[in-house]
Amino acid sequence: MSDPRTLRALERLESNVLRENELEHLYRGEKLENGLTIFVPNWNHRPYLPRSIRSCLKSLEHLEASGFPGEIIVVDDASRDGSQKLLRSIQLLYAEPRLQTLFLPRNLGLPRVRNLGMRMSKYRYVCLMDADNELVPDNLPLFL
Repeated sequence: MSDPRTLRALERLESNVLRENELEHLYRGEKLENGLTIFVPNWNHRPYLPRSIRSCLKSLEHLEASGFPGEIIVVDDASRDGSQKLLRSIQLLYAEPRLQTLFLPRNLGLPRVRNLGMRMSKYRYVCLMDADNELVPDNLPLFL
């Protein structure tokens, strides 16, 4: 028998693979004022993703301790280095509902992916982070 948390995480992963012309349903019209979205576009940065996502999760903990909600959105821009498999593993490992992953079927390029992340964000304020960087957790509440 499977763990319910694992089943929920698998359902989220299956719904994260995009088909062509399916971007519009991801856009949010209204943005919440009291919170922050950390957006990480990825293209072939597999070796750096665990460190990067771990720093995002630690930063969210500091942010929430300061009284602000947050979310993490990672969009994979059709990587060819196994990033999608790693991101799926990370999402299953953490089973974290605040961590969203999205896998694009073809490469859109960094500007379009960043625009997509801005439109997908739940919150008005967005912290853009490259996939090969990491955040300093204590600084995120100050940023907001």
